[in-house]
Amino acid sequence: ASKRIETALADILLIGLKFLAALVGIDLDKISSKVTQIFNAVKNPVNRAIKWFLDKAVAFSKKLGVDKAVKGAKAGVAKTKEWVAEKGKQGAAKVLGWLGFKKEFKADDGRSHSIYFKATDQNADLMIASTPQTFIKFVNSIKIDPSNQAQVAARDRARELAKEIDQMKRERLRMKTDGELKTQSPEFTKKLEELAQVSSKLFHNTGLQVSSPPSFGGLRGGFGVSVVVERLTKLGPSGSKPNTMSEAWNVLRQRKSLQGGRSYYVRGHLLNHLMHGSGAIWENLTPIEQGTNTRYEAQVENPVYQLIHQGKSVHFEVRAVYGRNINKELESAFVKQGRATKAEIVRNERFVPTRLEANWYVIGEKQATKQNVDVGNEIDSTQSSYVT
Repeated sequence: ASKRIETALADILLIGLKFLAALVGIDLDKISSKVTQIFNAVKNPVNRAIKWFLDKAVAFSKKLGVDKAVKGAKAGVAKTKEWVAEKGKQGAAKVLGWLGFKKEFKADDGRSHSIYFKATDQNADLMIASTPQTFIKFVNSIKIDPSNQAQVAARDRARELAKEIDQMKRERLRMKTDGELKTQSPEFTKKLEELAQVSSKLFHNTGLQVSSPPSFGGLRGGFGVSVVVERLTKLGPSGSKPNTMSEAWNVLRQRKSLQGGRSYYVRGHLLNHLMHGSGAIWENLTPIEQGTNTRYEAQVENPVYQLIHQGKSVHFEVRAVYGRNINKELESAFVKQGRATKAEIVRNERFVPTRLEANWYVIGEKQATKQNVDVGNEIDSTQSSYVT
């Protein structure tokens, strides 16, 4: 009788577990397709229900003298939880499918790349990155020197391996069965690792050097004076937009443009953030008028940017020319009007450069022409132009 009660209680708990799971939209018999919901939606409410049921069962069992049956039921619950966890593992393996593999490698061009699968199961595409594209598209578009036997052999072997991997994918040979769980087969892993090694030979080493670190010329009134980059290339650390403040800048930025209400001045880069220039240090920033910023971008930054992204190395220099005097007449007028903020702006405009002088040339080119560009930084000194 005790055994029958024990079995009945365990069965009731299993039915109750499935019933509670159904209430939150989960079919435990198809748990492999809803792994995430099982653990996030079912676990806590089911555990609370089981605890409530067992608490009631313990009190009831003492009256009937069937304490052993309750212990058996608890064992049944433990087995049920193990079953759920095992189904969860199987489901996780199935959900991952082809997405479970990613092989990273460093190519001959010195950059890191990776081979991985996009999508799931038989529809998965073998991909290669840093620039994401299908591997077949990559290997068919790669340009190699026909006289470079090593690269020709690497390309041909890469094509063979890609076909073999695709065949394994169609035949679902990626995984091997280990009990009820699936793990990556050694054969599949070996082919992908070989593909990564072979692919590393298909990226050209251009010989392009990393940019030289910029050499700054100090500060004038808290703002950058100059910068020299001996060798500027597209390779280098990421730059940043202006993100630093100072007392003088806090005063200058209060002056607004007559149109649109935006700041009259911007924190202009000497070395642009797209060319590895930092926006976190004042040595690389200077206050310039909005129009000056637009002209400097068009006349200096854009031409240099185009050169380095053509794979060229450029020697680049820029200097902010200071020497502006305080406009005493304008300052006095604002003081008399009680316009303290405007008077303070006028005083701090002595730190605004009068112009930016830039020059650059392409390194290694025969008869390379040195470009010299001056960009004026005129400011409007009429009283009506000072808007705060």
